Amino acid sequence: MIYIIAVLLIFVVYVLLDNEIPRLTSYNFVIKDGQIKKIDENYKLDKKYTIYQISDLHNHLFGKDQKRIINLFNENPDFIFLTGDMLDRLQKNIDGTMTLLENLSEKYPGKVYFVSGNHEKASPFYKEMLSYMEERKITVLDDKNIDLKDFNLLGLSDPSEYYDNKKVKYIAGTATVESKLDKIIIPNKINLLLAHRPSYFESYSKCGADLVFSGHTHGGQFRIFNKGLIAPGDGLFPKFDGGLYKKNGTYMVNSRGLGNNLPIAKRIFNGPEICKINLYIDI
Repeated sequence: MIYIIAVLLIFVVYVLLDNEIPRLTSYNFVIKDGQIKKIDENYKLDKKYTIYQISDLHNHLFGKDQKRIINLFNENPDFIFLTGDMLDRLQKNIDGTMTLLENLSEKYPGKVYFVSGNHEKASPFYKEMLSYMEERKITVLDDKNIDLKDFNLLGLSDPSEYYDNKKVKYIAGTATVESKLDKIIIPNKINLLLAHRPSYFESYSKCGADLVFSGHTHGGQFRIFNKGLIAPGDGLFPKFDGGLYKKNGTYMVNSRGLGNNLPIAKRIFNGPEICKINLYIDI
């Protein structure tokens, strides 16, 4: 019995510590011949965009001033994408979120871009967060686009609405999502899309997104044999449980994210993740 208790205690300590240590996962792509293609890490070109994706923070604090997140930035970023659920709709403060926004905007001014997740839509603090982001020059891309030289950068607001922070009013269907995308996608140009939910991947591809950045599923929360077990709103063994997906010519980086939507809902064999995307230009 004492050995069983010892093993359980070691496992609990491991899970608690593992939930506090974010990791960096890297992906490499190139824009060539009007398409985005996945490449290996040894690809050599002078022109490159460095992108960091942060998703599903859920107001968690990773060290003083969020240093365990920011210390993972091993290159100076051109873009930082926040793909929703920075807030947690059930929490009564937003200290972890505001600390991250403050430090990112101070260290990387003008480089931070945000789209809403379902938790922002239901949080009583969302308006305060939006005002703060406006003050800090953090770009909110909800249903908007920015036409840049090498690509069109666009964002999709989370398709959910809530009565309050617990009750869902509705979640929009694919027709609504596609209608919004059709207004901000630029045909015959590379389109980078920030969208919290991966479940609309078919619509993203259909409308012409080339590279999608999503989150929401928390990597399946518990991972068994590197497969996610359960995801918020997506049930058991979710189709998108973190990683890289491809449909037709569209890629999607689905981040496993950082935090948990309940204090007791710890990740198991599924450490917090930040994604780094090296996007090369070969024209």
